[in-house]
Amino acid sequence: MWINGSDSELKQIKNVSYYLHPTFKPNILNSTNSDNNFTLNITNWGIFTIKAKVFFNNNDVKDLELSNRKWAEIL
Repeated sequence: MWINGSDSELKQIKNVSYYLHPTFKPNILNSTNSDNNFTLNITNWGIFTIKAKVFFNNNDVKDLELSNRKWAEIL
């Protein structure tokens, strides 16, 4: 998972928190690296809704969600 954006857009982001299925321990993972588009790599089986919060340097917060139905369309 990662955030798509230009270099200037990514530099406006402080960090991204990814909210995984509750069976993951830990199930909230943070990425602070704009150089890799705030990429998070995990290995799992099954499909579940992934939520994320994007925290911007100006203190704005954007909620994102990729539903399990959308994953089914991608796969």
